[in-house]
Amino acid sequence: MKYIESYINKEFIYSFCEKKPNNQDPENIIQKDENWSKFVKFLLNQTNIIIEKSVKLDDLSEDLKSQFLFVINQRYLSGDESIKFDNNFFNNFNISDIECGLFTKFLFLEQENINRFSKSNKGLCFLNSNEVIDNWNNYDRPTTCTITKQKNISHNIRNWDDFSKYKHPLNSLIIADNYILSLNWEIENNLFKILKSLLPNNDLEIELDITIITGKFYGMKKFLNFDKTKWEYIEVGIEEIFKKVNNYLIEKLNLKRINLSIVKHELNESHARQILTNYFVFKSDQTFNFFDKNGDPKISTSTIDIVPFSGRNNDSIYIDTYKAIFQELSSIFHKAEGDNFRGKKKNRILDQYFNK
Repeated sequence: MKYIESYINKEFIYSFCEKKPNNQDPENIIQKDENWSKFVKFLLNQTNIIIEKSVKLDDLSEDLKSQFLFVINQRYLSGDESIKFDNNFFNNFNISDIECGLFTKFLFLEQENINRFSKSNKGLCFLNSNEVIDNWNNYDRPTTCTITKQKNISHNIRNWDDFSKYKHPLNSLIIADNYILSLNWEIENNLFKILKSLLPNNDLEIELDITIITGKFYGMKKFLNFDKTKWEYIEVGIEEIFKKVNNYLIEKLNLKRINLSIVKHELNESHARQILTNYFVFKSDQTFNFFDKNGDPKISTSTIDIVPFSGRNNDSIYIDTYKAIFQELSSIFHKAEGDNFRGKKKNRILDQYFNK
């Protein structure tokens, strides 16, 4: 089973095939050639394909037929259920197509088509042939960013504003971190700035799913004796936490069409520090509360691994390796109730893996 859907129209296919890098195009030829080849492997091995019916194999050269469309067509004719030929999606692009199916969807279209489709903002990734050839490595290869005060480290993040370089289209986001809501000032200095860096700048046409799963809420000390040598820690209730985050999203980020949910659940160590979206996972070896009250890194050097679900290594496809994590987080989300849950039981990512 494949966990990614790719919609492709004929203009993209023709343009992509004709732009196959060659020695007459020396600028960045190695990277472009690698991107072209890896994208073809992605289409052939890692994604369901919905392709426009009007594509004609005869319009392409024999060389490109054998490498790309010919193979896709032969697999389709042999009964490969991961390949479909359909014009309806491109003629009737609507919300129902996005709310069903898989949560990771790519639309590979040429620019004139992107301009038409992307006006309906549904948090999807649109790429034209030039963007694929120039930048597919961003969707294929993991990277690591470093949280540090130093200026001479590549991919360095000195504050959460720098993290906005990783902003990308999305309509679902999950933050799994036991401590992301554990201190009031941490919420202001870390969680809110993460949300500002990653979430869309404007409302989508569909609800934006935001789910936070955490083990601890902030609170205050209640002293038990006069000299304040004995005390207990009293957490605030989930209702107060929910209102605080929801108000920030609405009033500060001006996002009205949102579906926020908060789950209180102590996560095990393997799943405790991750941010997941439709296209990427951001992993940390420690809580995402990286910065102190002054906005400085608490530790001299920390890292965040950024893994694209559409990528693969020699052994596996990255999205497949997260199946168990998706299933566990989905189970936690859908079973949470009472004082351990606020919001709607809806998140496109977690719904896809519920009871599977």
